[in-house]
Amino acid sequence: MIEKYFNREKIVNNIFDPSPSYANVWYFDLENIIINCDKNKWEVFFQNSYKNKLSNFFNNEYVFNIKVGMISRPSNEMKGRCLKYNEYVFFVGLIHYLTDEIDNYGLNEDERNKRIDELINKISDTYENRNIYFSELLKEKQRRLKDILDNEFNSQYFDVAMKEYYIYKNVISFSKYIEKYYKLISDFQKGILRIGDFFEQNLDIFKFSEVMDLDKFCLLFAKIILDINLNNKLNDSFRYLCFYKNVVETILKEDEKYNVSVLYINDYYKKTKYNIKNFINDYKKLEEKYEEVRNFKLIDETYNDDNYKDIILMEKIKVLYNQTNWKFLEKYEVINKGTNHDINLRIDILENSGYILKPLMYENNYAFIYANGLVVIEKFYETDLQPAQGYATYIMNIDNFIKLVESNINIREFAKNKESNIKRIFHTSINNWQRNLFDEINGTYMLEDALNFINSLK
Repeated sequence: MIEKYFNREKIVNNIFDPSPSYANVWYFDLENIIINCDKNKWEVFFQNSYKNKLSNFFNNEYVFNIKVGMISRPSNEMKGRCLKYNEYVFFVGLIHYLTDEIDNYGLNEDERNKRIDELINKISDTYENRNIYFSELLKEKQRRLKDILDNEFNSQYFDVAMKEYYIYKNVISFSKYIEKYYKLISDFQKGILRIGDFFEQNLDIFKFSEVMDLDKFCLLFAKIILDINLNNKLNDSFRYLCFYKNVVETILKEDEKYNVSVLYINDYYKKTKYNIKNFINDYKKLEEKYEEVRNFKLIDETYNDDNYKDIILMEKIKVLYNQTNWKFLEKYEVINKGTNHDINLRIDILENSGYILKPLMYENNYAFIYANGLVVIEKFYETDLQPAQGYATYIMNIDNFIKLVESNINIREFAKNKESNIKRIFHTSINNWQRNLFDEINGTYMLEDALNFINSLK
């Protein structure tokens, strides 16, 4: 029914690309997808995108059955969003498996849960640290299993291992069970060191959407995104809800009996039916809770090549399209790199920072615009991109950027105006610069040292 009124590609793009802002990363599990999908289509998709690829790293059926979620996040390469399997959920599942009773002998349930939470918190955000952590965990596991193989019932771990073995006693001997477990840990050791690349691979969003009827697919994700926004602070994904509400209203004008229902598992693992009427009621709750939702309007798509739906920001972007000083890079135009490694790294980081339009350029200054209205300006000096002594990255809101563009004066001169509230991130180490840059894009804190420096300018 929905494809009678709306193009499938447009629908799916709006689910996963309500706004390509850097901060807008959202997670969802797969249980709700699986209970509503075509089981055969899902099995084919999951086999090709998950099981077959994992088999390159692990030779064990258990790994393929670890509960795994998905993550939707901005992708500069796609100029929108991408879909990936959620590595954090996978590693949490692996930790639960590896921290069985052998690792938690004598702990009560609260102590065991605390222990698992501590282990989960050790999953670092770098592959190197994560690999070190899992290597230590697996080596300890192997040591205990080898102790059982060598000392049998004299091992201090024997009784606990026997308890776990109990459910397998009718199909395998205890010694074979421990030997198999020991080999499995060896396989894990090899696989963990190589699996990082798998979780960096993008999934085909359209193939994923085909496992379900499109009407159900759209409604289910509306419910998922509603829960994100009703139970937490407002997330950029709410724009899909506004778009979907428009879709539903359009269809209902033609067919008052239009209805779709899906099964939904809530946070308490209770399964309920959810339909169009429920969505309309929930959307009203969202409007009551957030003024931004009440005032949101879909705009003409003339200036909407980047799938951003905020009418206020787009009106300001129209101003930038019409001015003559700063020029938007052409569709296939890129920032050319030079020989300086440090500068090239900054280019790579900025080009993957989730901006919503092609950058603007003026005298080697490049301006990146983000969904929250921030503008980041970086300057690369001369054709060989040599760094300038003491230079910094400028950050301002789009209103101030428009003033800068229209004034046609040097950015340093413009920054001397104390009312401009421009921030600087100085070119210190790449890691510190990147952290401070993304914190600004996410709006997590203000750079007081930068503000103080600007205020001190004469």
